[in-house]
Amino acid sequence: MKISKNKYTGAYHSLIQHIGNTLALSINNTIKIGIISFCMYTHSLYCQSNVHINGQKTLDLQFGITMKSDYYFVMNYGRNINSSLYYKIGLSIEKGEIGTFDFYEFGLQPRFGYVGLNVNDRLFFNPIGGLYLGYNLNKSPVGENLDEGDLRREYQDNKGFFSYGVSVGLEIEYFLLSRVGLTFGISEYYLLKNPFGNFELNIRGGIKYAF
Repeated sequence: MKISKNKYTGAYHSLIQHIGNTLALSINNTIKIGIISFCMYTHSLYCQSNVHINGQKTLDLQFGITMKSDYYFVMNYGRNINSSLYYKIGLSIEKGEIGTFDFYEFGLQPRFGYVGLNVNDRLFFNPIGGLYLGYNLNKSPVGENLDEGDLRREYQDNKGFFSYGVSVGLEIEYFLLSRVGLTFGISEYYLLKNPFGNFELNIRGGIKYAF
């Protein structure tokens, strides 16, 4: 029996089309499996890196303002005691102006924090509190009238003073990468031996690195 050439051609085209569809489907599935596997792998690495683990060290830099300052900067070194509790020691500098008096205040801040809320090992809400010890250097312009208030006379007579107290607040961490995150903090300070007043609000934000 004689088979026409058109039948051979049609069968050949069908076979080629079937092989092409099978290869395309296989490649598509392989790509999907590869993407899913890569995402799962990187996610596992991310979670392992960002969790507050025992002994993990951190360094963060924050900028902000207080009730009396033009700017505020603090550098903190920290370490995790366990998965929930950590400590940090901060060195701060603050510049501001009260009336016609310019001042610089240098502070030492040992504090403890607690991981109160952990959202997907990426977003952390941490109550924080500790001690504050600061030294204030100030200067007044030459020739100013010193009879406008007791605060000015005190500043004219005292070129520097120590201030100390305690602070409580909330610190928020949001990790963008495995070891790099953004921070935001708000704290209320109660200070003694401070002519500016006993209470001071501090708002700050910055970047954090875990190593």
